[in-house]
Amino acid sequence: MKEVKKEVEAKELEIEGIRKQMEVVKDDKSEIKDQADKITKQIEAHDEEITRHFNMKRETSDEYYKNKYDFEVQRDEINHI
Repeated sequence: MKEVKKEVEAKELEIEGIRKQMEVVKDDKSEIKDQADKITKQIEAHDEEITRHFNMKRETSDEYYKNKYDFEVQRDEINHI
């Protein structure tokens, strides 16, 4: 009976050690997840900034080609006169 109790105690200590290891791993995962969330937010912010810049570029390009077209129309009208 004493041997069984010693074995049970040894197994319980082993289980407790494994539980502590699992808690450490869980804490590490939580820290890693927090860091990943921060990086994800940074990526999203940069993505929004890039999108905004591309939209500005597109608007500028549209304005340029519209003005170029208007200029060519005016030039053609002047040449016809």
